[in-house]
Formats: sequence, C-alpha cells, structure tokens
Amino acid sequence: MMRKERNIYNLPLRDILFAVLTGLFMIPAWGQKPERETNALDYVLQKPAMNEKFKKKRFGDHLFIAPEAGVTFMRGNSPFWYHSYGGRVGLTVGDWLTPVHGLRLGLNAGVHNGPGNLNPYFGGVSLDYMLNFSALGLKYEHNRIFELVGTAGLEYMYGYKFAQGKHVGGIRFGLQGKINISPMAVFYIEPRYGFYSDGLDFRTSSWKYDTQFSLMAGLGYRIVPASYRRTEPFIYHLFFSIAGGGAALLRPSSKLFSDKGAVASFSIGTWFTPASGLRFTAKGTYLSKPNAPKTKDIGVEADYMLNMHALFGGYRPSRRFEIYLMAGVNYDYVKAWKEKNKTWGFGIGGQAVLHLNDNVDLFVEPRVTAYKDKTWGDINLGHMDAVGTLMAGVTYNYAPSKRYKNGVFSNNGFSDHMFMGAGVGGMILVNASQIRHPKGNIIPSVYAYVGKWFSSTSGLRLSVEAGGFKDGRPAIHKIGILGADYMWNITSCLNGYNPSRVFELIGGIGANVALTTGNTRNIFPGANISLQGLWHVSDFVGLFIEPQLHIYGNSFANGTIPVIHTDGLLSARAGINLRFNGYNKQYSRELFDKADTKSFVSIAGGFNTTVIGARSSANHGLTGQVALGRWYTPISAWRLGANSVVRRDGSKEYLYAGLSLDYMMNLSNLALQYSPHRVFDVIAFAGAGLGLNYMKGDECFVPSLDFGIQGRFNVSSHVDIFVEPKILLQGKNRTSPTRKLNPEAMLSVGLNYKIGEASSRMNGTSANLGFTPNSSVSVSIGPGAFSETTFRSSNFSKNLATSIAVAYGYRFTKISGVRFSVDYSLLPITENNLGLISLNADYMFSLATLLSGYDSKRPFDIWGMAGPSLGFVFGGDIKSGTGLGASLGLQAAWSVSENVDIFLEPSMQLWDGAIYSCSARSYAINGNLRLGASYKF
Repeated sequence: MMRKERNIYNLPLRDILFAVLTGLFMIPAWGQKPERETNALDYVLQKPAMNEKFKKKRFGDHLFIAPEAGVTFMRGNSPFWYHSYGGRVGLTVGDWLTPVHGLRLGLNAGVHNGPGNLNPYFGGVSLDYMLNFSALGLKYEHNRIFELVGTAGLEYMYGYKFAQGKHVGGIRFGLQGKINISPMAVFYIEPRYGFYSDGLDFRTSSWKYDTQFSLMAGLGYRIVPASYRRTEPFIYHLFFSIAGGGAALLRPSSKLFSDKGAVASFSIGTWFTPASGLRFTAKGTYLSKPNAPKTKDIGVEADYMLNMHALFGGYRPSRRFEIYLMAGVNYDYVKAWKEKNKTWGFGIGGQAVLHLNDNVDLFVEPRVTAYKDKTWGDINLGHMDAVGTLMAGVTYNYAPSKRYKNGVFSNNGFSDHMFMGAGVGGMILVNASQIRHPKGNIIPSVYAYVGKWFSSTSGLRLSVEAGGFKDGRPAIHKIGILGADYMWNITSCLNGYNPSRVFELIGGIGANVALTTGNTRNIFPGANISLQGLWHVSDFVGLFIEPQLHIYGNSFANGTIPVIHTDGLLSARAGINLRFNGYNKQYSRELFDKADTKSFVSIAGGFNTTVIGARSSANHGLTGQVALGRWYTPISAWRLGANSVVRRDGSKEYLYAGLSLDYMMNLSNLALQYSPHRVFDVIAFAGAGLGLNYMKGDECFVPSLDFGIQGRFNVSSHVDIFVEPKILLQGKNRTSPTRKLNPEAMLSVGLNYKIGEASSRMNGTSANLGFTPNSSVSVSIGPGAFSETTFRSSNFSKNLATSIAVAYGYRFTKISGVRFSVDYSLLPITENNLGLISLNADYMFSLATLLSGYDSKRPFDIWGMAGPSLGFVFGGDIKSGTGLGASLGLQAAWSVSENVDIFLEPSMQLWDGAIYSCSARSYAINGNLRLGASYKF
C-alpha cells in the first residue's frame, strides 16, 4: 500500500507555529560554549567572546526608536505568487539587552488589498526578538557603519472594513540591514515574511492561513552610550521665534488638502533641561474657501518640546542640526462663514533646526492640529477638523550666562567701526490689494548706505535708495529716498560685544525724505523702521538681508495702512556690507614704502547700457578702457583712462570716446591694513571726464562723472584681474537734448599690469646708472577715423580709415626722447577715396620711468607723446587742402628682445579747418589705433 504524501501547504497553522517556536527557543543555545574543554578549532581560529554583555546595563540605556513605512504583498492562488499589494506604517521602540540580543515593540497601521477593491484598514501591535549577527561574529562596536540584524516575533492586527472587524494573529521573521548614519541616527531596510491566521484581507484562503511579505524602511534614533557620548554643560536659555508658511484644511478624500491659505506666528519659550522645553505661541491663520469668505483664525498655543538629538546623543550646543518633536494644546478664535467659534485643540508636529551660530537658528516646522467637528466649516476628517501647517522661520536664542565678556569696543580714529553697503531688491506699496497680489506690483530698487558704530550697540547710518511703486494707476511712480537711521545692534545688546561674531541682528529707526514723480507734491518727509540680518563672511565682507518700512502721510499714494491711517512703502533688499576696523597709517605706510609695484597700466572691456530704457536692446553696447595709474599711498591712487562706448541701433551707430581722471580708494587696506599679499581687494573710485559723443552724423563734447567699485584679484606680483561695475553720468548733449543727466551702467572685466619699481629707487642708487642713449626705427599699421568722412554717415564703421606710419626716434635721457614720423591714412568716402599724409615731430616721455624709475630690464614700458603736425588731404573730387595740427598719443611697448619691441599706439590729431575744404567747421579730428614693431640700435 502506497503511503500518501502530505502537502506541506495543507499543514495546520498550529503545527507550523510549533516548529517555528521550537527553532526560536534554540537560538540562545547557538552562542553557548560546549561542555567539552578541548576543541581543535580553539587553537586554529580566533573566536569572538561569547555572550558579550554591557557594563552596568540599565533599562533604556540602549534604547532605540524608529518610524517605518513600506509596502506589503499578499499571497494569491499560487503559494509563491504575490499579486495584491498594500501599505503599512509603524513606530518601533526597543532596547538592546546585550550587544547581541534585543527586544522591539511596534505599533502598526495600514491597508490590505481586499476583495472587490474594498481594502480593509488595520491597526496592530508586534513584539520581536532581535539578534545582531554583526555583534555576534565581530564583537560589539557602537560606531560600526553597517550591521546585520535578524528578527523574529509575534504580531496582532485588528482589521476593519465598513462595520466589520476581524482579529488576526501570527508570527513573522525578518532580516534587517542597518546603516548607522551617525552615532545616534540609523537607517534600515528590512524584508519580512509572516504567517497569519486566515482572514487577513477579509478573504477565506484554501490554505487555512495567510502569508504576507513586506518590505520596510525606517529612519530613527538610538541612544549613544556614555562611553561614546560627548556632552557639554547645559546652559539655560530663552528663545524667540518668528515663522510663516502655508496652511490647509485636511479632509478624507483623494485631494487631501483643501481650503489652502497662510499662517504666521510669534513664539517665546525656554529649554529647562537639555532635552525638554516649553513654548508659547501667538498665531494667525486664514484659509481661502471657493465662492465664500475666507476663514480667519487667531489663537495661542502651549507646546512641550522634545530635543531628539539631545535625548539620544547628549546635549551639545555646538551641534549644527537637530530635530525637535512637539505636542501641545491650542485655544483659537475661528471665524468661518458667518459663525464664530472659540474652541480648544490639540496639535503635534516636528521641527528641523539648523543652528547658524550660538544665537540664530533657521527651522522648518510641519504641524497638524485637531479641533472638534465643524469648527472650521463643513469639511471634516472623521469626527473632527484637522488643520495642517508648514512653516519656515528664524529663532533667536538668548542665554544671559553666555554673554560675551572679553570683547572690548574701542574707537581708534574716524574710520574705525565704519561700515558701508549696497544691495538690490524691490518695493511695494502697503495696501490690501498690493499685498494680496504682489506679482506685477513689486518694482526693482537699488540701495546704498554708509555709517559708523559709536558704541557696541549704537550707530548712525545714512542711506540712499532709488526705485518705484504702483498705486493702482497705470504709470509707475519713480522714487528716490534719502534716509538717516539710528542703528541698534540687538545681538550685542543681548549677548555682549563680540568682534568675531558671525551673525548679527540689527534694528533701525529714523527719518527720510522721498522725492517722487506722478504727484502734485513731489517731496514727502517720512519715517523708517528696519531689521537687518548681517552674516560676516570675513572680517571685512558681509552679506545682509533687510526689510524696511517707509511711513508717510496719507497723501503719499492711493491706499493706506489700516489702523494707523498712513501710507507705507515696504522695501526688501539683499546685498554686501563692508566694515572697517581702524586704519593704522604708520604701520601701513612702512609696508607700502617697501612695495616694488605701485604703478599700473590696465585694459578692460565689457557691457554697457543706458539706465533709462535699459530693457531695449538698442541701448545695449560694448565698452572699453585703457588706463594708467599709480598708488601714492596704501589706500589712494589716481587713474587716467581713455574710455569708449559703441552701440548700434539697426543702421545707426552711437560712439563715445573720452578721457577720465579717477580717484581710487582701496577699501580692503582701509579696513584691514595694507598687505601686498592679499588675494582679493575691494576698491571704490569716482572721477570726472570729458568726451566726444557721436550719433546720427552729429557729434559734440560732453562732460561726465563716473563712480563705481572694483573687485581685484591679485594673480601674481605683476598681474591683477578685476571686475568693475561703473555708473557714467553724462551731461546734457545733442544725442539726448531733453535730459540734464544721461546715466549709463557698465560692467567690465580687465587686466592690470603692475609696473615694477626701479632698483635704483628701491635701494637709493643713481637713477642714471646703466642708461645709454639709443635710436630706433619703427613701422605700424591699423584702423583710423577722420571726423569729416568717417562720422558723416549713420554707420561710421563702414567708413573707417586705414593708417600706416614709419618713424625714426632717438631717446636721449632715461625719460625723454624725440620721434619724427610720416603717416598715411586712406579715407573711404562715397565711391572715391581720400588720402591724408601727415608729418609729425613728437616729444616722447617714458611714463613708466617717470612713475617708477628707470630700469633697463623692465619688459614693459608706456610712452606719452605730443607734438606739432603738418597735414595734406588729396584725391577724390575735392580740392586738396593743407593744414597745421597737434598730435597726442600713448604707446604701450613690450620688449621681445634686447633690440626689438612690439607696441600698440592709440593717437589723435587735431587739425585746423583748412585741411578739408568741404568742411564748414574750423577744425577736424583724426584718430588712429596702430600695431607696430620697432628696432633699437
């Protein structure tokens, strides 16, 4: 008789449970040492110590907690085919009894995939035994990055579908791969397999039991043992917070969030232990409802706060990031539709905190608050109303016992504790319509200030701001504001003066005068209120964010600030702040006198645009500059520059060419003392100039003012690279006759070549030592322009001349020389060409030698030249002309060898009107830019 084989899938659940539990009871025996004392493997392999224990183990001293979430799969008709899936979340809490053995308790909830798309919900509890395979095989190490942990345990679930409930029990097994992110943070992935009594998914199984596979991921905390814990003495302190963000009413549907709105809050609280704190909050909320008035709420909260990092890892105020959990009660006054409700609520939330320094934190805080049913309207979550909020904010920590006591505020001269800054931002008029719809109502603005701290907490600031605003009318009102503010350093007042502090909070209050357009009255006196957050990137440079409210009388603009019945203009800007710590003139001058590079020549090019009409591409162009300068003190220099601007609007072209003289101030040296080895310097400059403006076949001379700032990178002892934004203010001229001032903005990138000081000047030897008079011959070629031909059309680039020059020169002293040259320029005009021949006799002087002393080995020299000229114009259909003139030019020369130089030479000649018979004017101008080579003998 054949024996009937039994199908293991038909085994009763009690038999399976008995077999599994028998295996579980055998687990502790695996680590027991055998009774037989002699074992050959003891002398071959190094075995880890068995049954390792914690020293002075107490309950909870190796506690861990971790929320988890994952996906579940139910068995289908085939025993190994899992086609229906659900999800589950849980919170697990456990303790390691020894390095190898632990227990874990879990609270679980989720949803199963049930019949007919009717998915039952469930909640439950579990208890697991945990075996740390890594500690079993490799000994306990708290800082081990990866650990492998086996789990086995019991689970109870209560399923719920409509009005039906079902009790389910079972056993489960898992294998956890755990990554210890830090000494207290863990992340794990844990696949589990469980056997449960039938009906887990409200189906009846032919197997008489259900199986479920789940894949879970968790992120949590673990207690850091005392031997690994680094703590610091706890400092009792208060804190103040402001925050704002979004709010929404939660509802049980596919669209979880409804009636979206905003929330703002102010909080004050204290930490009375390293891990426990108390916070009181005043808040305001509004929610938008479709086709109905907004729901509004004001309320107060009282929250208990739990610092999870301090609880699990010990108190450490130098820690940069922490997580807080909080729970508390609310009392709110809610106005929903026509009803007004005063009600209590309960809320839970969390806060992710980034500590910028000892005093300032940034945080993000999600929170859910539950109220009684229909407090916030008809939509509810079950038998209650729930409001979710997500806020971001800033916290200021005040610790009286931690005030900085060693900082001494001293005022050593006028520049000590001075500061200046500049920034960009936006303006908006303060009224309900503008604030609700900020898009399109925020107008860009620019801002600059200068000030001085007279004590560690008090200072004065003068500011200027330019921008605009809208007040409901089509036109934008342009505005300029001059302000004077008293500045209060809140951080120094509360925590003591600390010159090394990274972040400071500064309040300001003062008066201003505004000049506006679009009103019958153009000048308005007003008041300022501001709050500046200042982050010191270095001792010299800082970054700031500053909102400021300007308050004016009720006639300033349409719309008023409620309650106080005044007009308000809100500005917000971000920018750069520079602070000065006192300039030691004697110290800096001693170092400066030893420097061997005081003179420089620079070349730069970049982008140009008119400030008025900057959005039009017709007002965009290119700019260039060639300049010579010299630092005559550690903080002061002069710079003489030749500047040009070229713009094109279709077939029309605009040209500006001029000379400027700038005063330059090295702000880095003024703030931090002179240093020849500093990598980066900030330099401010301002100056005046005179130039020639050309447009549409007409030209005129215009005066100008310029100012800007230069960021200079010191690449080597002789080379700098710089970035230079600049504003050029041109006077009234023919190209823009209706405006008194014509501002243009420029951004250039350039190169400085620093001319070395002659050794004779450095060591006091004879300046003429090593000099020998010499002669030279040269030839050069390049483009040119003649005012009577090139500038007589709207497109002057097509009428550029070609210029060739041959010259003989003689240098008879270290500074001076003469040069005789013949120039020929081919001038295109209509179908015929003109020729211009000039004979020149120039006096030449070495600017490099004049500024830095003679040095026969200097690789670079720059020459100035001036002298009389005799010119002849011939060819074409005009009568030949002869005229007298004067020439002026510069030559930048590089020594290729002992006898050969390559040079670049811009020059200009001014002729009397007789040289060109077709001109009704009494003068003519010729300019050239030639590249050439010279041979010295």
